Amino acid sequence: MFTKFRNYKLLAKLSSSDYPPKRSSVQRLGPYYICPFVYRDPGLSAVPKYVVGGMDRCIDLAMAKSISEYVERVTFWQAEDQGKLHGLMSYRAEGYAAFPKIGFSDPVKKARDFSLLESVEKYSWPEFWHNQNIGFDREAGFNPWPAELAQLKIRDHSYIFPFIQRPWHVCISIGRIGENGVVLGAACSKDREKSKEHAFSEMLRKYIATNNIRNGFVADWPEWAERLMFLAEHGNSSYEKRLSSSEAETILLPDLELDGEVLDHPFRQFYHVYRTQFKGKVGYFGNQGKEVGYL
Repeated sequence: MFTKFRNYKLLAKLSSSDYPPKRSSVQRLGPYYICPFVYRDPGLSAVPKYVVGGMDRCIDLAMAKSISEYVERVTFWQAEDQGKLHGLMSYRAEGYAAFPKIGFSDPVKKARDFSLLESVEKYSWPEFWHNQNIGFDREAGFNPWPAELAQLKIRDHSYIFPFIQRPWHVCISIGRIGENGVVLGAACSKDREKSKEHAFSEMLRKYIATNNIRNGFVADWPEWAERLMFLAEHGNSSYEKRLSSSEAETILLPDLELDGEVLDHPFRQFYHVYRTQFKGKVGYFGNQGKEVGYL
């Protein structure tokens, strides 16, 4: 269990490492805590590449998520800087997961478990979008929208669950914004309710990024930002079209082509970092363009 004391110890180790965060903070969004960690100065970026931030209703979990995400991303960025990505099919740290070495039983397995959750999500979301034979369930979300999140102008909220082999649950949280836009977040878990909760918080983060871009901020990831804004302006028509044409096939995951611990990374004294990736993963930003329904 992550506690304030455990997070304090991990933060102290992070701060004394060769790659400490430039700054960190705690912010509130309704009932949620967000804990941004800055690796490199984002300037006026709306979607800063070098800023990470965990989000949760529990401040200790939000902080723990931020520390782990910081370790994952800096491990990736250092490999990127040194030309050691070894066939990564995207410029993002997909399939990376970090978990503390001390204080938990079998931390390598936990790191691998979290890595697999992300890899399953990142494989399944594009597969669902591009293969219209994949079936799905749709479940009503927050309607009416929660008063505690009234500052976020989201409506017609629901959850989409693409059919996928057990034990996985992949959830896409979708809400309408503007005249014909949507905002999306996705997550994977072995627990259906947890996948909903995590996908919902991811959707809120995407809404914040969308709003920042609309308010004139720039984005460090132009391809991702273009896709985000396409969905914000035209995504409802695209998604309703996709959801009107599906059969009952199930996503079948291929074998893993990457499945191992990253041993050479800056935080190896106190964190395990694990990486997985499935064979044949659809490249998020290869030749797919911006007019697709995933992020």
